[in-house]
Amino acid sequence: MSNGVIHYGSRTIYNPERVFLLGDVHNEADKLASVLDQITPQIRDTDHVVFCGDLVDRGPDAAATIEILIAFARSKPDQVFFVEGNHDWMLRNYLSTGSTHWLSYLKSTLDDLKSKWNLPDTLPDTIAGALIAKGFKEVISRTVPYYETDRLIATHAPFDYTTVAMYGGRDYEEDYNEWLADPVNNPKPAPLLDKMLQELKWQFSDENRDIPWIKKFLVCGHQAAHHNSPRLTKYRAFIDTGCGLRPKGKLTCLEYPSKKYIQSV
Repeated sequence: MSNGVIHYGSRTIYNPERVFLLGDVHNEADKLASVLDQITPQIRDTDHVVFCGDLVDRGPDAAATIEILIAFARSKPDQVFFVEGNHDWMLRNYLSTGSTHWLSYLKSTLDDLKSKWNLPDTLPDTIAGALIAKGFKEVISRTVPYYETDRLIATHAPFDYTTVAMYGGRDYEEDYNEWLADPVNNPKPAPLLDKMLQELKWQFSDENRDIPWIKKFLVCGHQAAHHNSPRLTKYRAFIDTGCGLRPKGKLTCLEYPSKKYIQSV
C-alpha cells in the first residue's frame, strides 16, 4: 500500500491498491445490483469503491437502491466512499431545510420511499427518520465532496478548463504538495478542490479539453453521453452512461489504474 494519502478536508486515508469507480446510479436498483454482483468478487482488502454521485432521483427504485447501498457499505467497512452529487445534495438540502425548490427532481425518490416503506407522508422529518431507521448513516458517514489520491481525483461534475484556471489551478501541484506536507498547520489557502466544491457538483465541460495543470487521472459522472460507453482519454474518464436517464442507459464501473470498465447487464 502506498505511503500517500487521500484528502477529504480533515480526513486522511492511505491510498488503495485499486479503485472501482461507479457512475451515476439515479435509483436504478437493478443496474446497481448487476454491477455490484460483477465487481464484488474482485474487490481486495487493499481496494476502494467510489460512487461518483447522484445515487437518487430520476429512476423508479429509490428504496431498493438505498437498501443495496447500505448493505454494500456495511459489507466493506472503510473501503466504500460516496462523492456527493447535485441530486444527493438536493435530497440533503430538502431534509435539512425543508426547501421545496428541487421538489420536481426529488418527487420520484420521495414517492417511492413513501410507498415501499409504508410512510404516512413525504415530509422532511418523516423521510429523514425512515432513512436513519434503515441505516442510511452508513452512506452519510462515507460521503465526501471529492475523492483524491496521489494518482487520481474523482468528482461528481467534471473539471472545466476555465473554472480551474479561475480558481488558481495553474499552481495546483505546488499548493497540493505544500498542503500535503502539513495539512493541519499549513497557512496557505485551501487546496484547489476545496475552493470549487459548488462547481464540482453542478458544472458541465468540454470533454475534449484536458486540464494541463493537473497530472492526476480525472474521473467524473454527471455529464451523461448520448450513448452507453464511457469516454476515456489518457488523462480523463467520463463515466456517466445514462443510467436513470434513458431506458437503455448503462451503469458503468471503471477500475483504476487498469482503466478497464464493467457495465450493468
